[in-house]
Amino acid sequence: MQLNEPTSTMDRIKVGGVWLSKEQEVRSGIVDAFKKLLTEDSEWKADIGGLILNQISQQEADTLELPFMEEEVHSALMDMNGDKAPGPDGFTVAFWQCYWEFVKEEVLEMFKEFHEQNAFLKSLNNTFLVLLPKKEGWRSWGISGLLVS
Repeated sequence: MQLNEPTSTMDRIKVGGVWLSKEQEVRSGIVDAFKKLLTEDSEWKADIGGLILNQISQQEADTLELPFMEEEVHSALMDMNGDKAPGPDGFTVAFWQCYWEFVKEEVLEMFKEFHEQNAFLKSLNNTFLVLLPKKEGWRSWGISGLLVS
């Protein structure tokens, strides 16, 4: 990527070893690069046959199957960094930490449903990747980005 110092705008970007400068080329190049990066190769399989893995006891395995306790959820929440980027709902972790007493019943209900149904809502596992323009127009896309998961 080449930046013009006085204006901090990009006149081209290198994607997959190729310099792109036209808006449609840049858009397509970025989309293709992320598709390639984030698409799983269905033919590749990890060979773990030679690994010697530690095993947990049956009692430990049974403990993992127990429903979540309020103290566990609360402790995990309070251990998180509250200043990270907001989630898809627009709230940071700091919100959930601050208003725990108000939201805990709904949060605990979500964990209860997960335990009973063995699945999270698909929306809880979404990630949004956004390129943020620094100024008007596509040519001024900066290095800044936002990842919300």
